[in-house]
Amino acid sequence: MSFLKHWRFLLLTLVAIGALGAFAACGDNNEGGGASGGATSSGGGVPSGQPTDLAPDSEQVLRWNIEAEPNSLDPAAIAYTYEISVVHNTYLTLFDQDPKTGQLTPFAAAEVPTQENGGISSDGLTITVKLKPGLKWSDGSALTASDFAY
Repeated sequence: MSFLKHWRFLLLTLVAIGALGAFAACGDNNEGGGASGGATSSGGGVPSGQPTDLAPDSEQVLRWNIEAEPNSLDPAAIAYTYEISVVHNTYLTLFDQDPKTGQLTPFAAAEVPTQENGGISSDGLTITVKLKPGLKWSDGSALTASDFAY
């Protein structure tokens, strides 16, 4: 991989981590349910189940100003931050990157392939990625390896 591709990958990763951090910061921090009307488990104050004030499906719409129409939704062809934010909120990736160590961590994959776990062949030419069991599309159908093939 050329220096430019490494730089681009690092930039995309940093933008994605920043976007995830921004979304996490926007969340409701009311753990007790209280005024938010959320259902809570007994004793712990941790929400469980659906909130009691959940809007009907027809009203559950996310509107998000991304400044411009994306030129592409192909993860390999995106170049601008507005495209990156859409792609990172649309696609499930096999791996994520630990922001502290920079190491790959499994996301949709069951584990990071290594020669020790059989994920990388002895000649280094074949990589096998096992998916976490039970992954599903939003319609409930099973997510398969072919869904990740590009």
